[in-house]
Amino acid sequence: MKLLSRLETAAEAAYRLGVPAILQNSLYRFGLVSGHFRRVTPAVSPADDPQTMDLLRQAAQRPPHAIVSPPESEELRWMLEKGVGQVLDETREIIEGKVRLFGAEPVPLDLNPHTPPVHWTEAQKLVSGDIKDIWEPVRMGWVFSLGRAYRMTHDERCSQAFWEGFETFQRLNPYNLGPNWASGQEVALRIMALGFGWQIFYDSTLSTPERIYALVCSIYEHACRIPSTMIYARSQKNNHLICEAVGLLTAGWLLPEVSESPDWQKQGWRTLNRALEQQIDEDGIYMQQSINYHRLMLDAALWAHAVEKRMLEEGNLTEITAKYGYTKNSLRKLTAAVDWLAAQVDPVSGLCPNLGANDGAHILPLAGGAYYDYRPVVQAAGLAFGGIEVLPAGPWDEQCLWLGIPLPAERKNRDRVRSSGVHRLGDAKNWASLRAIHFHDRPSHADQLHVEFWWSGQNIAMDAGTYRYHAASPWDNALAGTAVHNTIMVDGQDQMKRAGRFLWLDWAQARIIQAETPEHDKITAEHSGYQKPGILHRRTLERISALEWLVKDELLPTGRRNDEHCFCLHWLVHDWPFMVDEKNGSIQLETPVGKAVVCMTASAGAESNGAVLGEETSKMNCGNLCIARAGEIVYGTGDARSIHGWWSPAYSKLEPALSILLTIHSIAPLEIQTRWIFSPSVDH
Repeated sequence: MKLLSRLETAAEAAYRLGVPAILQNSLYRFGLVSGHFRRVTPAVSPADDPQTMDLLRQAAQRPPHAIVSPPESEELRWMLEKGVGQVLDETREIIEGKVRLFGAEPVPLDLNPHTPPVHWTEAQKLVSGDIKDIWEPVRMGWVFSLGRAYRMTHDERCSQAFWEGFETFQRLNPYNLGPNWASGQEVALRIMALGFGWQIFYDSTLSTPERIYALVCSIYEHACRIPSTMIYARSQKNNHLICEAVGLLTAGWLLPEVSESPDWQKQGWRTLNRALEQQIDEDGIYMQQSINYHRLMLDAALWAHAVEKRMLEEGNLTEITAKYGYTKNSLRKLTAAVDWLAAQVDPVSGLCPNLGANDGAHILPLAGGAYYDYRPVVQAAGLAFGGIEVLPAGPWDEQCLWLGIPLPAERKNRDRVRSSGVHRLGDAKNWASLRAIHFHDRPSHADQLHVEFWWSGQNIAMDAGTYRYHAASPWDNALAGTAVHNTIMVDGQDQMKRAGRFLWLDWAQARIIQAETPEHDKITAEHSGYQKPGILHRRTLERISALEWLVKDELLPTGRRNDEHCFCLHWLVHDWPFMVDEKNGSIQLETPVGKAVVCMTASAGAESNGAVLGEETSKMNCGNLCIARAGEIVYGTGDARSIHGWWSPAYSKLEPALSILLTIHSIAPLEIQTRWIFSPSVDH
């Protein structure tokens, strides 16, 4: 039976992933074990070829081909206003040898892979722990922070920090040796950072001819590394392919002297357009089902847009410019992707629901605000790809300045962008969303019918996030499961079958039964994730008034057998002071913007197929309720797990939260109602 189950799992995995992707991944694995990639990516720099050296010297002796449009100091200070201090503080940290990885607190900037200098095909095996801890500082996102401060202050310490960081990387990460050469995506992201640094610090007194030549050679080495393993990126069908394509076309633009330049640009643009067309669906949803990867995709696309703009303006490489660039179809998909993300942004805070996998990536930090502020990318991408000003004027416009995206002469407050891929009710200050999707590509989290509430910029009922992909149990991507999302779990099982750290099978598919209309401020949806135990989960999200919401969950039988099941409703909130009113069966939360009252009741006698299945037979009270904080029950009794009562605001960061769990053992049908009532404080 175990063998049969494994064969069934393998067959479904092959079906879901697709035969081409499996073949490509198999070829990549074969290339590793056979030594093919070791042979085609030797640890000998291609920049050492005499003819190539002459061409690279020519490139180093001219001004860099521009990509960004650096604002003037006064313009930056005027736009950032209070954010100037944040930029300078972060830059001071970098100068002092610290960096904020994954949007968290500053840690030492460590560019050492801490592995022997072996070929990259062997080096990754020697990494203990999460390789993202090694890769993230070497992505060189800190170069963008240094560049912003340098344009604002012309402080040569910024240039010194850039060059010292670059030279440290070169010394500790010889070409094709060590884990920092193992991923084509990581290599591509460094091309972007190095190209930015070349342009911004070119006129610095510390940018000697020797340093610039070393930088040019490094960009060339990085570009030479990418094509040989793009088969892996193609097998993943995700952000890897997009980033590698952008890396190639960037290197081709920066180094037109070398013979590979036309091929890099052609391959880069072809691959990028094809990837965008395939990875963004008609509703604008990015295939990775993740808010943060959605931003990564748009940031990469914006960088390519800046390259294309410069190519057209400067008139170089005319043959490639005429033939390549964004296609109409990829631009149409990007416009839809902007609309989808804009519909997720909380306009008060700039935050989004922490939907799907969040690895802390922020590859283009060119605006004020925190790592989790999505307003810069939404504004820039809206204007670049759709000509739409999504937001009013603000410090988030800085990214537009850097990327040469014209800002409208007349600033207008536009209505919230709507997208058919987002199910959202409410207004700018008080809104809620319902996660209900029909998957066409691999799900990231088992989170169908997850509901979030936002009130005055506060994420009241929230997503737990990701924490880490690789860690000791139970933290190996554990927050991807159904148990920690704001939905219902049946019999302790996820909505989908987990077949690996990142792979879900038996996809739970949702459908909208009743969509929002001008007359009805509510949405009803259901999903198929509990077909095997014979349960249909149907959920209605309704706005009762400006400060009151109702979530109605119906658990309906789908087969002849109707056994007793364990139904667990979960809500995740911040670690706020709370009080339970056992008489009324309600929980009062003290939030920064006022009081939030949660009241849950359950009763038998829901409707199924239009027929009433009996009168109300029982009321559930606080005896079924427990509240967990940091994996420990702090109120009531129940079966809280060690992963309950936590949330991850950024990758590798875990903070206590409150998991509110209502557990009911009952046969179906069952109806559970949750009322959320908000009472603002005097200040709000």
